[in-house]
Amino acid sequence: MKKLIGLLVLGFILYIVNPGMDDFSAFFKQRSADRIEQETGGGLLGRVIGGAGSELVAAGVEEVTTRRSYVVCSTYDVDPDGDDVSEYRYFGVAGMFVTLREPEK
Repeated sequence: MKKLIGLLVLGFILYIVNPGMDDFSAFFKQRSADRIEQETGGGLLGRVIGGAGSELVAAGVEEVTTRRSYVVCSTYDVDPDGDDVSEYRYFGVAGMFVTLREPEK
């Protein structure tokens, strides 16, 4: 009985902290800024370009992202070019995101 209660409590906690689309947008914005900064070589200019570029990317990410919620976790498929093939895939659980697929740099 204690194991069942423990599983129910764990399931409820995972349900509460299952990241939503707003959480994903913030994650994708930061991820984009990091990638842009890394590709531009860092430094002040890289941070400025990364910040501006990530704002543009994050502004439209919700329109090109398909979220599938499995109650305690979610997957996010991002198809920026609209060809029905998602170039990015992420797994969200407990307020965190794991990269499952990203295009090569």
